[in-house]
Amino acid sequence: MKNITRCEFKPGDLIQIWDHRFENCADPELPLKLKEHGELGYVVGFGTDSKDRGNEKLLRIMCFGNGANNVGQVTVVNIDWIRKVEKSSDIRKVKSDK
Repeated sequence: MKNITRCEFKPGDLIQIWDHRFENCADPELPLKLKEHGELGYVVGFGTDSKDRGNEKLLRIMCFGNGANNVGQVTVVNIDWIRKVEKSSDIRKVKSDK
């Protein structure tokens, strides 16, 4: 049986930040989405800072690419909002804002 308490991501992994609620919601009045929704980046560590290595539910992500508001800065994101990118076809296109 797979150990589901262990994080499947590791530093160096290419990822996409993905807001599942925003993309799957049919409600045009949905007011919020993750600011980094759709952004690509690399996992650089776990937890809220370099000393918080035990928290595997939070990943520190270095974003890059088009439109990233935080290029070159580390952003902390819950693993529930992360998609692993292993090939270019894994990158999803972001729906336009509603």
